[in-house]
Amino acid sequence: MSQVLRALAVACEMTQTTLSKEALMGFVAELQAWPEARVLRAIERCRREVKHRLTLADVIERLNQDDGRPGAEEAWARCLPAFDEAETAVLSAEMLEAMHAARPLLAERDKVAARMAFKEVYEKAVLEARAKNRPLHWEISLGFAKAGREMVLRRAVEAQELTFEQARAYLPGKDEKSNVGLLEAFQENPGEPEDKRRAREAIRNLIAGLKA
Repeated sequence: MSQVLRALAVACEMTQTTLSKEALMGFVAELQAWPEARVLRAIERCRREVKHRLTLADVIERLNQDDGRPGAEEAWARCLPAFDEAETAVLSAEMLEAMHAARPLLAERDKVAARMAFKEVYEKAVLEARAKNRPLHWEISLGFAKAGREMVLRRAVEAQELTFEQARAYLPGKDEKSNVGLLEAFQENPGEPEDKRRAREAIRNLIAGLKA
């Protein structure tokens, strides 16, 4: 977290915030639950936006705004295919909780009421997760149909919602063809983010180990 420490020190200076060494280290320790890249983005926003003494709440507020959780409408659209038990989907813990509330209404063919119930539960779950500083967690909702499963998992790996190893464990056969297919999501691109480059290298190393 040395980069976070340096970025935080600069942000403190720019917001005229004075912290002891112990307080600064405590500040950094509180942020370790989030990925470093997101913490750095949040601190950068604080440097530009905060006009008062910098607080931990300022950084966490921006982390929550950038936590990757989709809005209720987007979450509903993403979950709709997953109500079919044949379909595989990658969903957040909050989506799964909201689906549980909506499923009985959808079974009664009341899609409007199901959507309203989903949104209400989802928005409440997201607020609670953010209040408790819980990072976004994606889970695989495995459908019994194998057709289309690999595409869903590849997209999740590409979006960095799943690791390569998590996705590979659910692929039929888990053969070399599947390894190559998932790796395609991490091909080099000019100007790619550092975190994606590191993820791609980790996948390459893992595949090399599987071949050995």
